[in-house]
Amino acid sequence: MNAGQGAADPDLDDIDRARDDLYALLARLYYRGPDRELLQRIAKAGGQLGTEDRSPVADAWRTLAGIADSTDPAAAQQAYDDLFVGTGRAQVSPYATYYLTPTGREKVLVVLRGELAAMGLSRNETSGEPEDHFAALFDVMRHLVQCGSSDAALQDQRRF
Repeated sequence: MNAGQGAADPDLDDIDRARDDLYALLARLYYRGPDRELLQRIAKAGGQLGTEDRSPVADAWRTLAGIADSTDPAAAQQAYDDLFVGTGRAQVSPYATYYLTPTGREKVLVVLRGELAAMGLSRNETSGEPEDHFAALFDVMRHLVQCGSSDAALQDQRRF
């Protein structure tokens, strides 16, 4: 997604930075399978968590980091391709409208495009993916997080 005139807040607090990073990771994982560099970054991030943090999120990150550390990148790419690309029809569709309605998907995309335009966002011209791809939706959420955490900004995030 391309941001329009809106300026992102470079001074995100720790929670908003973590949310931004999580949306970035999810967007990247829906866009294409994890490569060696991404698996290493996930493993490193999990290793940076202190053992004193026993929250469910920290425990999940440590588990993910351990798996990333021992995952073969070629096997991860094959798993991604099997799940999201497939031969013929993928097992899982990365397009939100697939799950919203069996008919009228074009109308939902028109509404989504209108909402994005109202936020000053548009599809990247080099992208062949429609706006309802989960990676694009996570990128929109990143944009909304970067717009700050005022009451209005949080309402925009909830609404989207």
